[in-house]
Amino acid sequence: MSKNAFIDSNSILTCVGFVAANGSDTLLAVPDDFALQPGLWKWNGSTWVAFVPPALPPRLAPGLLAALQADVSVSNTIKLLLAAIVNRINNG
Repeated sequence: MSKNAFIDSNSILTCVGFVAANGSDTLLAVPDDFALQPGLWKWNGSTWVAFVPPALPPRLAPGLLAALQADVSVSNTIKLLLAAIVNRINNG
């Protein structure tokens, strides 16, 4: 079996190896000495170009939510909304 590279729907390199498939990613045949690192390269249709992944969003301090939830002056509705926002920020 030949070495293959796989790109996702955004043309980002997701996997390299002697495998026939990688989920729904698109297969590209590559030479056996192909050594680009997945997640850091993008296929532009004719060559590989360096790809800088976007920065991760900032994480909120775990104690912040607990402090807000313990505050009796904050309504339960606001507490639930804050919990959802913190969860979304911390877990994408």
